[in-house]
Amino acid sequence: VMGAEDTYDISTTKLTILKLVSDGSNWTLYQEHIINRIMSKKICQHVMGTTHKLVALVECDSSFFWDDNLLFLLLDKQLEEHEDAMEDWLQKEATVDDIIYTTVDQSTFHQIKGETTAATIWKKLTSIHSNRGAMFEADLLAQLQSSR
Repeated sequence: VMGAEDTYDISTTKLTILKLVSDGSNWTLYQEHIINRIMSKKICQHVMGTTHKLVALVECDSSFFWDDNLLFLLLDKQLEEHEDAMEDWLQKEATVDDIIYTTVDQSTFHQIKGETTAATIWKKLTSIHSNRGAMFEADLLAQLQSSR
């Protein structure tokens, strides 16, 4: 039975997201729940690592260039498009980070907070909990069989 402390409310859409139990016993359900929520926000590529941060621009004498050789000067419109794309990428990364950070316990948060992208946060979280969920299921099955 899930209580209020086991979920997290995304206020803009009023979705309830399952929180990961500290012992990882609900990892399989949590993983599916989080992926579904992230997919519903159309930001799954950030968890899968199939999107990459845009290349940083080079500034020289108040002009911006694509590379250090100063060969490709950006026009104002190109600079604005680049800034918009970078802001969009950062916002989507932050959305995934927020979903994950607010649904894990403090101990797990401290283990994953140093990661630099949503994809590496998810990989770290998966490496921490994927075996725990399987071990919990195996232990539960053993307990059920021994109680017969």
